[in-house]
Amino acid sequence: MDNYISVIVTAYNRKGFLMAALKSTVKQTLDRRFYEIIVVKNFTDAEIDSYIEENGIKNIVMEGTIGKFMDAAIMESHGNIISFLDDDDMFTSDKIKVLVEKFKNNNLCYFHNGATRFRDNIKKPLHRHAFEVDFNMSCISIRKDVLIIYRNQLRQISTAQDTFLYLIALESGRKIENGRELLTFYRQHGNNTSGFDHIEWLNIYIDNLNNFKLIFKSKKCIKQLAALISIAKFALYRNNGNTHMPKFHEWIQFSYYSIRRLHARLFFGVLKTLLTGKVNKIVSKEK
Repeated sequence: MDNYISVIVTAYNRKGFLMAALKSTVKQTLDRRFYEIIVVKNFTDAEIDSYIEENGIKNIVMEGTIGKFMDAAIMESHGNIISFLDDDDMFTSDKIKVLVEKFKNNNLCYFHNGATRFRDNIKKPLHRHAFEVDFNMSCISIRKDVLIIYRNQLRQISTAQDTFLYLIALESGRKIENGRELLTFYRQHGNNTSGFDHIEWLNIYIDNLNNFKLIFKSKKCIKQLAALISIAKFALYRNNGNTHMPKFHEWIQFSYYSIRRLHARLFFGVLKTLLTGKVNKIVSKEK
């Protein structure tokens, strides 16, 4: 069937939000004949597993990294379009119907939709906007034929999976769309605060990006990775005084990319750190 959608839901050590995520995939305006749901998790739960069975959802229970989770589900999927959903997010009721229409364009390889950010109640949104094209797995849908080319590399990643999918699409040279349609509810809570505030996560993130440089060779991918690494290095510098200051060319990349992508908070935070350090050195010398 053309444009058959496989929805892959991943959950690692979190049960609290998963039921809401699964219900959002079941309660779609599109008939279930046109899509399947696959959940990959590392736990069992009587209530959740009962709901999964009752609604014909494929249930994979395993241990491993996010890359191994994704690979296991992709290998079980029958769709030619893969759409991802994190356990703490939700789809709007018409998301899969919109995806079917979008991917009628055979040139479209990768579609990223907008999202409604919320905390406890989706009826009281915090903000509605289009995220960056390589941010938030729950906004990403991609053709399976380009994805499985990188199956072995996918299994190795431990973070930055959304960036990895975007780089696959970039490398393919096929059409990418960052849509404005609000098709995802992005839940904001204590466990998904920005990794750019956490030193350990930043180091892992940079390692993954450096590994991506060994995989993707197109000019667009190289440029994207250089910019992302520069942003991560400056975030690391801001949060850890023992880290060496990034090089001049990384500052140029960071400045351009941060402003262009509206990472203004991070940009001015780093700038303040740099200026404060310079002022303190001057004051110390005067003393």
